[in-house]
Amino acid sequence: MSGNSLPYTISSSQTSSPELQDALDSMKADGTYDTILARYGLTEPGYAVEYGPETALFALMSYCDGRMASVQRGLEAAAVTSEAASGDWQEIRPVLAGIEDNEPDARMWYSYTNGTYYTVVDGLASANLMNRSYFPIILSGQESVGTVVVSYSTGKSTAIVAVPVKDGDDVTGVLGASVYLEGITEALKDELPGTVFNAVDKEGKFALNSDTGLISQEVMINDGNTSFGRAVEYMLFTGEGSVEYESQGKNWNAVFRKSPLTGWIYSVAESA
Repeated sequence: MSGNSLPYTISSSQTSSPELQDALDSMKADGTYDTILARYGLTEPGYAVEYGPETALFALMSYCDGRMASVQRGLEAAAVTSEAASGDWQEIRPVLAGIEDNEPDARMWYSYTNGTYYTVVDGLASANLMNRSYFPIILSGQESVGTVVVSYSTGKSTAIVAVPVKDGDDVTGVLGASVYLEGITEALKDELPGTVFNAVDKEGKFALNSDTGLISQEVMINDGNTSFGRAVEYMLFTGEGSVEYESQGKNWNAVFRKSPLTGWIYSVAESA
């Protein structure tokens, strides 16, 4: 890791990335932005306010949680349609294709309860989802947001957003999205230049990392006995706060917070 946190602004007139600005405007319009502020007990920074790690952490979390929540809402709406209830891929595909058109960094899919699934782009997949850790959660009738996997269909690192399709209390299918994490990370690197950031999912895998090559790698396997690994273990256990660690010959101070939506631990660090 390298680099120091720089001052940034999240004022709508100051946001440099069109993609990030569009997402921010959408979040404000539908209330997601205010919900995130309230969830973390924060207030919106004023016009052209400069900030360091704490507010960079908020910008990181609000953007990523906003993207995941947007996908989740689309799938929830689709799950109660007659097309989803039909269990017929030819009827379901146009519904998911419409969502995918608005979510270019995500691949939409539908799965039967036996793990057989279809994607909007490729149709019937050769793999099966039964061994994915999130799949039993969906079959139990719950939603799952944020599990990091390497996609069977694309080979890319993705975060899963999945909701059940129900007939009464019975789960009849699964609507899901594989959100491409490299794309989100690159957008954040453009918007927050020089910031060292990461997010670790509930299973201990990098969901985000300013070193893009580390995304989806398991932290404790690669770094468990290092200063950074111990810091991540502390973050996962504590959920919110600050921590110091050493990495690549530098000392770092990190602030971190757990997302109630994905369960990810987001962190932003600056060199000491």
